[in-house]
Amino acid sequence: MGGGASTNDTNALYSYDYTILPPVAFSKGIKPSDYPSVEWVIKVFHVHVKIAGNAKIVDIINSIQKEDHSFGQFLHEIYDSKFLLHLGETKKESLVDAPLLSKEVTSIDQYKEIFNDKTCILPACADFFDDDAYFAFMRLGGFNPVMIERVTSTLPNTFKLTQEIFQKAPGFENDQLTDAIADGRLYITDYKSLEIMKPGDKPVPKAVFCPIGLFGVPKEGKTLLPIAVQSHQTPDSVIATPVDGEMWQKMRHVFNCAEANMHQLVTHFSRTHLLLEPFVVAVGNLPEDHPIKRILHPHLEGTAFINFMAVKTLVSPGGGVEELLMALHLSTLWLLDFSESRRRRRGVTDGTAFINFMAVKTLVSPGGGVEELLMGTLTSDLELAAHWLQSPGFNGLMLRPFLAARGTLTAPIDYPYRDDALKLWDATHCWMTAYVDSHYPSDSSITGDAVLQAFAATLASAGRLNNFGECEGEVCVPGKVTTRKYLAEVLTMVAFTAGCQHAAVNFTQKDLMSFAPTVPLAIYADPKDPAVTALQLVPPLDQALLQQRVLTVLGSVHHTLYGEYNLHKLKLKDELKDHLEVFQLRLKEIEKEILLRNSTCKEGFKYEALLPSLIPQSINV
Repeated sequence: MGGGASTNDTNALYSYDYTILPPVAFSKGIKPSDYPSVEWVIKVFHVHVKIAGNAKIVDIINSIQKEDHSFGQFLHEIYDSKFLLHLGETKKESLVDAPLLSKEVTSIDQYKEIFNDKTCILPACADFFDDDAYFAFMRLGGFNPVMIERVTSTLPNTFKLTQEIFQKAPGFENDQLTDAIADGRLYITDYKSLEIMKPGDKPVPKAVFCPIGLFGVPKEGKTLLPIAVQSHQTPDSVIATPVDGEMWQKMRHVFNCAEANMHQLVTHFSRTHLLLEPFVVAVGNLPEDHPIKRILHPHLEGTAFINFMAVKTLVSPGGGVEELLMALHLSTLWLLDFSESRRRRRGVTDGTAFINFMAVKTLVSPGGGVEELLMGTLTSDLELAAHWLQSPGFNGLMLRPFLAARGTLTAPIDYPYRDDALKLWDATHCWMTAYVDSHYPSDSSITGDAVLQAFAATLASAGRLNNFGECEGEVCVPGKVTTRKYLAEVLTMVAFTAGCQHAAVNFTQKDLMSFAPTVPLAIYADPKDPAVTALQLVPPLDQALLQQRVLTVLGSVHHTLYGEYNLHKLKLKDELKDHLEVFQLRLKEIEKEILLRNSTCKEGFKYEALLPSLIPQSINV
């Protein structure tokens, strides 16, 4: 198969850096081939300027796009048309009137007023912020639909639920707690793991909550209902059920806040972006004609750039989110086009230096990036992300083992994420199995490919990819790839994570998380204080606006399409072209199946995150 540089080779194109997010193995800088395409740049610009509501910028982009310019000329005309000046002006312009943001919050309608048709349309989730059925549905078809576990024996000893409290929940008035457990009708989400987080203090002191949420299916039912939420893991915790009025509303906010923090730091950032980072380096160092590089490169396109930008701005100490948006667009523009001489005149001679330059600009800006929006300190946020990257590791995050470990793989409940994800996994696995079998006629051809073996060993060692490799019994052998079966699973996992899983947890940020009263990213008052209303727990209007802007940007840029490859670069054998066509046809069938199911669901309960037409090929936002 040819030779390739290892990550320990000084001539290797890519190498690992363990200082960016210790102990995670990160790509050391980015290369010109990692820069985004012009199509991506245009999409990001459009999203940003739509949010900013700056008509001048929209007019400039539209007028330039109508001309059939080369990419270089396109960007130079943006520069010459004072695009950067106008973009800079949007940073100073408020999306809503300052008096609105300074008002004391007395009504949920004030949060709705920061949305409008010109900037950000009010998401449908705003109509369900106080809906208990919707609250339960979010566990199965929401922004983080992977955390719920089936109760198979006993409840946590820190959970203060009693038979009396259990029977207060609507739908369970005549039920027995012991029967519900024995029947497998109870489901739990326990956020004890959030105890690692330390309370943040940007922009004001906040508290960390580690709640427990219990949900269940009534006898003879399939629809999940909420039963109780407990605020902490300690004896003085508050526990409430849906009949407890204002306290229940508070506990719902507490639970959604914890769910959102786990989503942002673990399910999204750690288990999609960071999980694939070792592959960026290892695949980047494979020979250009190696079959593994040809099939995985499209699923890693843009990932190095996005991850590097995220770390250098969004999750850097003091990095303002407002400045992140500016840095993302300005750095993309600069890196992709401006001539070397022009960069030199500005004291920036290469892409990495410019990103670092922009990072410094954001680091000294007011505001606190992730730290400003979420409930914990940046240090503890990243500690949480790094911890859950290692557990359960690569093999444990494969879809079926992951769901099976949580008892939800075959659970008799309406679980749209699971159902759609399994269809997509199976379709991808059939395609990847055909690809592997075409290039490797036997298991011995796997072990005989020295480049492939070095690639696998690098991922487990220098890449620090935990639980990666075939198992002997129940023990994973790090870096062991000796069968076509396991190699197909590895390729499936990379493609599914980069496309389907990331789509499920990224694009829902806009539609399901941008309205702060539905999903508060932090809690701003003590829920145990009887004088505090549920609305007072929600982020203030200025933070709600920031949440809206950031999550709308992150959830709006769809670039590339899952299952669509550049056939010239993929260099498929004739028999594989038929397999690819079967894969693409299956994706269209899955689309129809999802649409048919959703046609019978009421508004707010349609799960659309895994429609294949909305899934990109890679993590590029």
